[in-house]
Parts: sequence; C-alpha cells; structure tokens
Amino acid sequence: MTTFATPMETGTQNRRLAAEPGGVCLGDGRVRFRVWAPHCRRVAVEIVHPERASRELRSTPSGYFVGTTRGEAGLRYFYVLDGERRRPDPASRALPEGVHGPSEVVRKWWTPAPSPGPTLAGGGRLCGTW
Repeated sequence: MTTFATPMETGTQNRRLAAEPGGVCLGDGRVRFRVWAPHCRRVAVEIVHPERASRELRSTPSGYFVGTTRGEAGLRYFYVLDGERRRPDPASRALPEGVHGPSEVVRKWWTPAPSPGPTLAGGGRLCGTW
C-alpha cells in the first residue's frame, strides 16, 4: 500500500531534496514528488511500475503540489492534472519509454565533474577562446 507524508517529516537531511522538482529518490525507501501546477485544482501521482497506485498530492500556497511515498529508483509514474490530463513529469530525469511515456525515478541524477583546463589564481576556470 502506498502512503503519503509531507516532505519535511523525516528531518533536516532531506530538506534540500524536498525543494527539487520532480520525483526524487530520498534514499531511505521513499520517493518525494513535487510539481508546479498553479492553474490546477488537483494533482495526483499515478504510479505504473512496479505496482499500480494513485494518490492525490498536497497543494502549497506557491502553486506546487507535493507528496512522499514508499518507493525506490526505477519507480515509473505520471502526474494526473485535475483528474483528466495524464502527463509525464516536466522535471523528469528519465523517460525510458519516450516523451509520452511515464517518468522514471533515478537514484542519482547529477554529479558535478571536475572541469579540465587551467584555473585562475582565485580558483576560477578560464573559459572561451583566446
């Protein structure tokens, strides 16, 4: 059974992740969903893999809809806007079935890589052509 909680219920370690849009794997067996839909009255997340479930997200005064559920990387989902329009996540990190298919939660979607090339005295990188 899929249940939702508010993003901040687990303490400060997930506050940065709670602010990111999209479906984010929190790393503790939960996934947090956050989508900006200021013109919608209702937004639900429809989970299509590994098990089917649908839950309403909670609206915030800033136009975001948020919710947290049990899940891991590999979970696939759509957002359902006002009970009618089924859409992939606009902030999706993976769309394995294409742009009209479900979004997929990934474990880690961005890692800063060291930038090659010379540096300035203050630590900045030289960019451009000379």
